[in-house]
Amino acid sequence: RVDNGNNQLVYKWNRLYPLQRGLDPRFRGMGMTVMQEDPEKKQLRVFVARLVQNTHLEAFLEEILPELNRLFPGATWEDYCDRAATQHSANSDKSCVQIMRDFGMRPRHKAMTVRLGLNTTNRLLRTDSFGRPRVVFDAHGCKILIQAFEGGYCCDTSGAVDQPKKDGLYEHIMDSFRYPVS
Repeated sequence: RVDNGNNQLVYKWNRLYPLQRGLDPRFRGMGMTVMQEDPEKKQLRVFVARLVQNTHLEAFLEEILPELNRLFPGATWEDYCDRAATQHSANSDKSCVQIMRDFGMRPRHKAMTVRLGLNTTNRLLRTDSFGRPRVVFDAHGCKILIQAFEGGYCCDTSGAVDQPKKDGLYEHIMDSFRYPVS
């Protein structure tokens, strides 16, 4: 960990490896998570989790991308999003993937079940490597994601199949985490 200049210890990123950005682009709730897999330490470090509501994708990217370039200068990025981001929305004549590309992002997307993402996340959280947690979260940059893991994101048991509750808030930040780890 290093001091971020505000007397806060934060996890340091490794310039040798790419950073992953997960994005769940929805007007009512948009989440982005920034993480890095460090193969030397066999650890996934989650640095940033941002959630905004009632915002268009263009406005969100105009705000967050300069911040990420400042926090991670010279980083190589891998971008992940929901497969549904390839569809055109009512808010724009472009799809979310096209808008992301306009901002220089190269989003990857594939069909995957929510269950696969939850099982992968569960496995990551329950394992360690070299006596250290397999996943670590920056306490200052990931407050909303930590809140989701502490119980904000929960199961909706009202249906026949247990699924995450569509709460309009935590679901978006968890989806942005789930896309890169899956």
